[in-house]
Parts: sequence; C-alpha cells; structure tokens
Amino acid sequence: MKNLKSLALVLSLVPLSFSVFAAGGKVHLDHADTDIMDRASLQNGAKLFMNYCSGCHSISFMRYNRIGADL
Repeated sequence: MKNLKSLALVLSLVPLSFSVFAAGGKVHLDHADTDIMDRASLQNGAKLFMNYCSGCHSISFMRYNRIGADL
C-alpha cells in the first residue's frame, strides 16, 4: 500500500514538472522591418482582418478616429 501511495504521488507531480521546464528560457526574436507609411499594406491588412478575423476577434483597443487616417 505504501508503494502505491508513493507511485500515486510521483505520478501526480510529473505534470507539474513539465510546466516548470516550459516556463524557462529566453527566445531571441528577429527584427521585423515594418513600414507604417505603406498605405497599400495597411489597407490589405485591414481587409484581411475584416474578412477573416473580425468575426471572432474584436478590435477593442483600436482608436476608431485613426482608422481613416491610417488607411
């Protein structure tokens, strides 16, 4: 019975150890060259968002008074 309790304890702690290893380490991110003045790219991105993403995801932090100015 003692072995069974020990085994149950070990097996219950195994998933906890995975989260400890997943949380560590820095990841190097490459620099992305973006041009916020590229009007065609902004319009294309807005069109893609409205067609594919806006059904499930909102733009709650978008400044609505800037949408026309950005496009």
